[in-house]
Amino acid sequence: MGPWTIDASGVDIAHLSEVPFCREALRLFLDSSVGSLERVLVAPKGYGKTLYLKYKSHLIRQKYRSSIPVFPDIRQDIEFLKLSLDWKEMLQDVGRLSIDNWSVLWQFVLIAKGLQMVDAEPDVDDYLKKFLRSKSEPIGDMLSAAIRDHDNFGANTAQRLRVVRKLFNDAGKDAVIFVDNADEMFVGLDRVEQLREIKAKGQAASDDEDSEQRSIDSAISAEVAKNNPAMWKAAQVGLLLAVREIERSAPSLSVYTTLRAEAVYTADHPDVLQARTYIVPIRYSEEDLEEIFAWHVNMMPESSLVEPAQEHPAERLMGSAAIEHRYVKHDGAIVNERPFDLVLRHTTFSPRDLVVVGGQIARLSVAERSGAKRAERIRKAIDTATAELLLYFRANAIPRWSEDWEQPITKLGSPVLKRDEIADSLRPSLEKLYSYGLLGMAEGSGKPKEYVQSFLTQWDEVYAAGELPLPKADYYFLHPWVFDSVKRFNPSFTKDNSNIIGSGCTFKKAGPLKLRLVRDANLDPAVWCDNEMDSPVTAAKGLPMTAVFFLSVILACKKHDTARLLASQIQDGHEEFARLFPGYAKAESLKPFEKPEHRSHLNTHLLKAFPSLALKVASLQGNVAVVSPRSQTEPYLELDFLDVSEIRIEP
Repeated sequence: MGPWTIDASGVDIAHLSEVPFCREALRLFLDSSVGSLERVLVAPKGYGKTLYLKYKSHLIRQKYRSSIPVFPDIRQDIEFLKLSLDWKEMLQDVGRLSIDNWSVLWQFVLIAKGLQMVDAEPDVDDYLKKFLRSKSEPIGDMLSAAIRDHDNFGANTAQRLRVVRKLFNDAGKDAVIFVDNADEMFVGLDRVEQLREIKAKGQAASDDEDSEQRSIDSAISAEVAKNNPAMWKAAQVGLLLAVREIERSAPSLSVYTTLRAEAVYTADHPDVLQARTYIVPIRYSEEDLEEIFAWHVNMMPESSLVEPAQEHPAERLMGSAAIEHRYVKHDGAIVNERPFDLVLRHTTFSPRDLVVVGGQIARLSVAERSGAKRAERIRKAIDTATAELLLYFRANAIPRWSEDWEQPITKLGSPVLKRDEIADSLRPSLEKLYSYGLLGMAEGSGKPKEYVQSFLTQWDEVYAAGELPLPKADYYFLHPWVFDSVKRFNPSFTKDNSNIIGSGCTFKKAGPLKLRLVRDANLDPAVWCDNEMDSPVTAAKGLPMTAVFFLSVILACKKHDTARLLASQIQDGHEEFARLFPGYAKAESLKPFEKPEHRSHLNTHLLKAFPSLALKVASLQGNVAVVSPRSQTEPYLELDFLDVSEIRIEP
């Protein structure tokens, strides 16, 4: 098994003991003996269900050797279920089955397989003799045969279930079965025809009909699940209930399997709650994910690492303990991130996401992960990986991902949204993004004006609940996966340059903001803002009070280039400004602008002073203090805005 392996089917059993299994419940599942209740691994797609089931199969075979028969045999480890039905049968016969129908079907087929395994030669009718004839027959084929025999379905299959269950119990022998892929077994015999139907509906599918069969099957199964979600869910919930009933009525048969969280945790069936006793959920903490990331880095040869002697794996891979952010600054300085933190916030906290992003970085040569442009190349590799992950996410989203509610978000101007600025027409799209974990919310951090960004993961009802309401929060945040999609359709989209966006990251509300008007080395007026000096006027030796006020507001909104332009176009001086706003003449406060009629005067003055710019001041709040200068380099005006978010320049 090499590093950055995504598909568990490519994992060598010999290396499974090296994989980090971090969660306590998962260790309990792996270490449990035959007969224990931990039998069903449940997680979203990409969480390693198949990998852990393969390892459990390996451990059981090692522990019991030949004393207990295990299906399938050692060459396959677990059975990847597939229904051997044609497309028409799939839709007509399978689509009509209820959860209870599926439960009976699964019990009948699994116990019948157990009866084959214990070498019993029962005296049964011709149908069962034919059904039990081959010990090596895949369970998927047996299940397909049972589905085809749909005449008087309930009575016939229920009766046959009672027969095989009694025969198995009478045999008095243990047996173990490992089955996987119940969520992707809906692949018919006529795959080419299925692909054509999928493409005809304009749905995502591979254009290469000669590509790997497993990839084709996965694409088909995803489309079947999205087009027939009730069928997809019923089959899996029925399997869960069957595992429970088999443990109770045929306890010598242990069935281990995997199911999707989106199916199990949204099932509307009275017995699901009791069946949860058999479930082992796969969950990961941030520490677990970092250990998995480190394991993959440690699997790489030293010649592929930038700094092989470093202690931390992410540093060995990326050559530094910190990666510069593209644009976020604190106190005028570019912010640095821990390499692993940079990777993790570009995922949905799924191991598969982590491996895809890490693998894309690892594909860069050692030279590309070194040098002055190292950070730029690493970020570009991450962007490539997240674009791939978003496509994969859309293709496998259940309920179906819709461009109808995705399109409105392309009009957003920033990844940060204030609650009172969300239009009603945008709310449905944001609710969908929130449900899918691609819109975060601000949660209190315990510090004033500081929040923690919180995004749902696939375990927090993502996918599963298609209509989650948008929770009440002061701020909302687009997931980094979505940035490029929005930017592609909306060139004016501007990323937040004060806060790193991502789950668990801190978000600080702007303010209080201080602006100091001083003189630069050439004795020209200059403004200090966030520890950065800006000299908007290069020719004038004095700055009228009007310019001071306008520049302060513009700079508070971080629009330095606009401030320069305004300063060059100032037409009116202090006298005109004082006439319009006599309360400001002494520069004691900004209270004259709190009343709507005064703001209206200000807007009139703005249009008169700057006819080429359609600007207006929406709201103002703050204090002004005058400092008498003792020298030319000392500040002679200081503005302290209590809340910069209350100062807006609207086009």
